[in-house]
Amino acid sequence: MKVMRVIAVFMAVMCGIASANLLTNPGFETGDTSSWDAGGWYIGSGGDAQSGSYGLAYYVPPSTGGDSWFVAYQLAPVTEGLTYDASCWMRYAGTANNSEQFLEIQWLNGLGEIMWGNGVGSTPVSGPQEYTFYELDDLVAPAGAVQASVRAVVHTTGVTTDNAWHTFDNFSFQQAIPEPSTMALIGIAVGVLGLTRRRK
Repeated sequence: MKVMRVIAVFMAVMCGIASANLLTNPGFETGDTSSWDAGGWYIGSGGDAQSGSYGLAYYVPPSTGGDSWFVAYQLAPVTEGLTYDASCWMRYAGTANNSEQFLEIQWLNGLGEIMWGNGVGSTPVSGPQEYTFYELDDLVAPAGAVQASVRAVVHTTGVTTDNAWHTFDNFSFQQAIPEPSTMALIGIAVGVLGLTRRRK
């Protein structure tokens, strides 16, 4: 029974550690963009919030130049070789105007440089929609990565023709929780170790 209690506690601790959100102010409920680098972005309320009171927003007016990029991001610590999951909610309000939005993850090395070629983005949202959940799962931090840049991205695909508001809310970036089969194997290993020590 003692070994079983040890296994149960171990697995609970592992799940708790793995599921912790590594981002600060992920839902912008501070009412500002603290912890985020978000020049030009603003905090909206009402329909700009997926839940709570606030959401992160960027306004794209008519006649904005094509291939313009507007990014809000936060850096989170990572360990190379470990697996992470990222998610957020996105809403596109206004009229389709040659602009799109997506969630993106970029990895940074010890010098603070983006490791180009290793990033990944969600499917772009290019037309009006209510808040929808997007996720990027099973992201493995590449060799040399020490941080992840969790990014809300707005991009113009051509000169904009109308008004659009791109909003984001409730970001999450966390170490992936092991599959149940993996946790079971860990538990068996701990149990075998416990029985071995008991016999000795």
